[in-house]
Amino acid sequence: IGAYNLAIDAYTKALKLKPNDAVTQYNRAIAYAKMDDYKSALLDLNATIKLKPNFSNAYNNRCIVYRHLEQYSLALTDCTKAISLNASFASAYHSRGDVYAVLKKADLAISDYTKAIQLDPNNANTYYARGLLYLLLKNNDNAAFADFDKVLLINPNYPGLNAFMKSINDAARRRKN
Repeated sequence: IGAYNLAIDAYTKALKLKPNDAVTQYNRAIAYAKMDDYKSALLDLNATIKLKPNFSNAYNNRCIVYRHLEQYSLALTDCTKAISLNASFASAYHSRGDVYAVLKKADLAISDYTKAIQLDPNNANTYYARGLLYLLLKNNDNAAFADFDKVLLINPNYPGLNAFMKSINDAARRRKN
């Protein structure tokens, strides 16, 4: 957290010298988001988009911020905008899939995760997210386990492995009861 505070201070100083620098504004927004200061991140992302309206990364990250702020309609609008600006932007498909998952629109989420995987087949996080969705919302164990196997092939030390194992154990217990 200390490194993000230092980064925010440095970006703030840089913006005083060059207030219309969209990249610096964007970088500060990311630092705020990493510290869970979503309101400050949102202000900086709004400023970034005003300065650079075709910056797909800014729309994608604003989508993520809106999701954290539970403003799902705005999140979907921004993810869709990011995709319209860059149809090969796997992260934007993943982000939109996350919003659809929260809204329990499993088929739309799976479709976006699948597109993200087609664009970036080595992203363990997307396989993991899709696998959880298959397991928890679609009751499709075979598809879920195929995705979880892929996660472990990509990254045997996947950071979500404990949550993954808990999900499997919870699902197995639910089926026994």
